[in-house]
Amino acid sequence: MDKHALQARYDAGERVFDEIDLSGTDLSGVILGGATLRKACLSGATLYMARLPLTNLSGAILTGTDLRWADLCRTTLYEAILHRADLTGADLDESTLDRADLYEADLYLANLRNAKLRDANLHSADLTEAVLHGADLTEANLREANLSGAEFDGASLRGADLRGAKLNWQSHTLLAELLWRAAGNDPEKRKLAGLVLISHDWCWRDFLALNDPLTEWALDVLAEYVVPGDNAPDIIRTRAGQKE
Repeated sequence: MDKHALQARYDAGERVFDEIDLSGTDLSGVILGGATLRKACLSGATLYMARLPLTNLSGAILTGTDLRWADLCRTTLYEAILHRADLTGADLDESTLDRADLYEADLYLANLRNAKLRDANLHSADLTEAVLHGADLTEANLREANLSGAEFDGASLRGADLRGAKLNWQSHTLLAELLWRAAGNDPEKRKLAGLVLISHDWCWRDFLALNDPLTEWALDVLAEYVVPGDNAPDIIRTRAGQKE
């Protein structure tokens, strides 16, 4: 089935396309808002600038699919397979990607505000400059993901695996999460993590000027997350070098 045939069926009122095979099909600009494509095969398909708000793509196979700048607002992608999918600039506002497999997916500049990514696999995904305000990343796998410039204000990272990830070293939410994990039940360390979280108007220079007795502890904790090419502050990179 080509794009025109699919669009004609949708325009005629059809909304259920479960398990349809559209692999390799050029669907650029297609409008399928509110349709159901559960377990559909869209591997290698082109959905550039497609309009898919409120679409149900649960369990769909989108390996290598081109979803650049697609409208996926409030779309359900539960357990969808998006290996190496290109979601550059895609709008995934309030979408559901719980347990979705986004291994090596490209999410550069993607909008993931308030998205649900619980237990999602984002191993080696590129989230450079993605917006994840209010996103739920509980237990998500972010190992070796590129988080450079990604925004996490209000996001939940509880239990997320950040080993080997390239961090955004200006993200208060991200750094506070790492300090909170290391703080355990120590109230003073937890207070410092909380201070980092809420002090969005402070930069590294402001925190270091505090001369807090726990500064050395915090630097040691964060130094564990330095990876090559991640633009970590010099003081953190130096500390990481001393620990090697």
